[in-house]
Amino acid sequence: MFPIVKHLNPKAADGNILYQKGQHCISQGYMKDGQIMIQEALGLFTSVYGNVHADVISSYRLLARLDYIQGNHTEAIEKQHKVSFFLLTHYCFWALLTTHFCFSRLISRFVFGFKNYTKISKVIKFYIYFNLF
Repeated sequence: MFPIVKHLNPKAADGNILYQKGQHCISQGYMKDGQIMIQEALGLFTSVYGNVHADVISSYRLLARLDYIQGNHTEAIEKQHKVSFFLLTHYCFWALLTTHFCFSRLISRFVFGFKNYTKISKVIKFYIYFNLF
């Protein structure tokens, strides 16, 4: 028996606090202070989550907007390229994973038949591993 927790989205508390403070500073017009806080939040997010997470991507997007507003167009474009690369690698990973899973299901159907216990156990393990139940 495996405990399944669905729809749980843990957040990095320190990073979120810095991100919100940075947004607040930016909305009040303190661009440099807000940019520094967002960069610190980005460092915390990447250390906690890694590169491919919604908070990391939103931090990069906000930094790119700030760079564009401040006139640093090349830095803004570089940050947007990072965002698009992270999104592309994330979606390509899931596409390859599901393609591999579908191909293995197809092969197991040809080898073992449609209702074999090994195929069913593989599908259940896949769903349990990725919390899809």
